[in-house]
Amino acid sequence: MKVRTKLLVSLFVLIVFMGTVYYGISYLYSKNLFSQYVQESQKEYARQLANYYKKNESWAGIENYINKKLLGEKQKSSSEWVRDIKIYDAHDHLLVSENVPNRSVEGKIQTDQYPILYEGTQVGVVEITGTTPLGLLMAEQQVFRTISFGTLTGIVCTSIIALLLGAWITKIFTRPLGTILQGIQRVKDGDLQTQLKLDTQDEFGEVANSFDLMTQKLYKTEQARTHLVADVAHELRTPLTIIQGQLELIQQGIKPAEPSTLLPIQDEVARLTRLVQDLHQLSLAEVGKLPLEKKKVSLRQLLEQITSMYQFEAEERKIQLRFETEIDDASSYVQIDPNRITQVIVNLLSNAFAYTPEEGKILVTLEKSIVGGLLMRVMDTGSGIDPEHLPYLFDRFYRADTNRSRQEGGTGLGLAIAKEFVEAHGGTITVASEKGRGTCFKIHVPIKG
Repeated sequence: MKVRTKLLVSLFVLIVFMGTVYYGISYLYSKNLFSQYVQESQKEYARQLANYYKKNESWAGIENYINKKLLGEKQKSSSEWVRDIKIYDAHDHLLVSENVPNRSVEGKIQTDQYPILYEGTQVGVVEITGTTPLGLLMAEQQVFRTISFGTLTGIVCTSIIALLLGAWITKIFTRPLGTILQGIQRVKDGDLQTQLKLDTQDEFGEVANSFDLMTQKLYKTEQARTHLVADVAHELRTPLTIIQGQLELIQQGIKPAEPSTLLPIQDEVARLTRLVQDLHQLSLAEVGKLPLEKKKVSLRQLLEQITSMYQFEAEERKIQLRFETEIDDASSYVQIDPNRITQVIVNLLSNAFAYTPEEGKILVTLEKSIVGGLLMRVMDTGSGIDPEHLPYLFDRFYRADTNRSRQEGGTGLGLAIAKEFVEAHGGTITVASEKGRGTCFKIHVPIKG
């Protein structure tokens, strides 16, 4: 059953239920009014008998009073339905028992007893047997019929109006749901670029916005998967082609199997091994399963060691490499995996050396972050990166300068690995660059990692 149908059925059931409750309350209220009317008429006898007792201070002559006064006055009154009246004293002794002559009113026979009170003390009981007049019964039945007819008519009319309005309202109400279902069907059919873009601020709008974000992520994931397959195939093609070519030359006897001939093969095998290792580490980091051996480490000491390790290469390339910080050693301790963070800094320094010309500068700094934790910077005065490349710089196999990256022997995974390693520590890595003026990478790590 569709949601719209369920809403209409629920609305109809609710109307019928409310109508039934209204009818029941009206019926009980009207019935109670009639009963109260009859009881009040009969209680009047008890009040008059109490007045009689008050005047005479006894029940002497009560029989004549009933015949002449009470029943005589009530012959033509609204209490004409009395057929039999009995009076008992305070000790339940029968004082009077009178039958009303020529009284054969048709109706419902009912006997009730009412206490006779004098100055708060019960001095007797009056027992009245009467027949509710047929006219009163007919009036009561007429009222009930009117209530029943009015209630039934109201239920029918209200149901028709409510169902018509409900059909219109539910159509508007469930329209976004239909749009969402159509979008789901398009995604099911393979259209991952489906966007609902519902202009509503209710729960349907929240679902639609979540759906749009989901399809965007699905599309990006599918694109990444497609690109990954293509990139891996592309990265494998070059070394495999070189290995295959060298082996064919050796097999054909064109080249001897000497170290000089096998060296290119060894280089490409090493490159393939590095590519596979990088892919493995990256895949572990992306699914949150990268093993981290965290311990308390001084970032100042770690950065000093790394920059010292690269000083020889900097001198060879005629590049000025410096490490600067105003943080003392005691304030630079953080909970990190030193091997992973070292790999991050090494990847960034490798990029800096690749793009910084002779007489250029590479600066590594360490300072306290304004948001807590420590902030590392790796800055160079290299060629810089075009703005259009910056959003994709941390993607797998992305290269802003394809030719130079391949000449340096990179796999195109260094920055992607750096990003995942930093985020695995609960930190962030960002990049800022200006073409022709250099690049600056910022790495923020929390104190507790």
